[in-house]
Amino acid sequence: MENNEQQEEGILQEHLQEIQPDNAPPQLVRRSSRPHKPSQRYPPSNYILLTDEGEPNCFQEACKVEHSKEWKKAMEEEMNSLQENKTWELVNLPKGKKALQNKWVYRIKHEGNEKKERYKARLVVKGFAQKEGIDFTEIFSPVVKMSSIRVILGLVATLDLECEHLDVKTAFLHGELEEEIYMEQPEGFIEKGKEGLVCRLKKSLYGLKQAP
Repeated sequence: MENNEQQEEGILQEHLQEIQPDNAPPQLVRRSSRPHKPSQRYPPSNYILLTDEGEPNCFQEACKVEHSKEWKKAMEEEMNSLQENKTWELVNLPKGKKALQNKWVYRIKHEGNEKKERYKARLVVKGFAQKEGIDFTEIFSPVVKMSSIRVILGLVATLDLECEHLDVKTAFLHGELEEEIYMEQPEGFIEKGKEGLVCRLKKSLYGLKQAP
């Protein structure tokens, strides 16, 4: 019996020695010493083509890229549409109110099978900063059902009619806003002498909770 108790006590002491105390320095993580090799499945040029479509990520980049003139023209067209629709008015920011930020989104679109490129710039509001009950109440996004499109195309084919497709620019700008929403002036188009003013939105913009 004594031999068994001595053996158990010896095993217990060994386990206690293996346990690391709380004040012991942390052990270094062992890392592989093998050299890292990039994937050879595709050449680097393929990855560049997949990620770089020639579309700027921000306003500063759009002013420095090769086709900066085209991007500037696209932004001016967007601003003209916004101003013609009286999307906002410049006012002083009331106390207790916060102006939403915005950003320019750039896209290159190809018309049909032609190689002609169309440069498009959209002013998008960072609507994720809106607060329910203050900047918006309910969200409603009207969409068309595919069954409705099939019915229309079926009638056109059966009655031998002509169907025309119409793309309305700034379609969302016709939505009147009931809430009191303020936005910073668009980057690159801040009016001189009115730098301290903000835009009080009168109509909906891309990115808002009120926009589809």
